[in-house]
Amino acid sequence: MKKVGVVIPIYNVEKYLKECLDSVINQTYTNLEIILV
Repeated sequence: MKKVGVVIPIYNVEKYLKECLDSVINQTYTNLEIILV
C-alpha cells in the first residue's frame, strides 16, 4: 500500500481543526502521513 500525505493548513481554523483531523484519521485508508502547517 502506498503512503498518502495529507497537508492541512491550520492558520485561523481552531474552530474546525478537531473535526478536520477526526475526518482524516477515521478514513479506511490507514497508511497516512498527516502534516499540519
